[in-house]
Amino acid sequence: YSRLIRIIISGRREQIVANKINKLYHKLLKFESRNILGPTKPIIEKINNKHRMHLLIKTKKSEWILLYNYIVNNIGLSEFEKKSKEYDIAIDVDPVSFL
Repeated sequence: YSRLIRIIISGRREQIVANKINKLYHKLLKFESRNILGPTKPIIEKINNKHRMHLLIKTKKSEWILLYNYIVNNIGLSEFEKKSKEYDIAIDVDPVSFL
């Protein structure tokens, strides 16, 4: 079995959203036990005047905790919890929809 994690970044300025998701993508590339799809624009690119981009991470269910530890130790949870006026980050584990 495997686990899918979807990370969505949205914001009013498309360039800021693209830069943020690309930085996150390059940090995640260093984690070995994963497949990353994206970053790309979702089917619905803009909601409430906010541009959106996402990426999908596929990892084995047994290695989920390794990904979590990698994020905590190398990226930091503060990256995902940080409030910003420029962008919002959402994480969806085992997403039901990809819109």
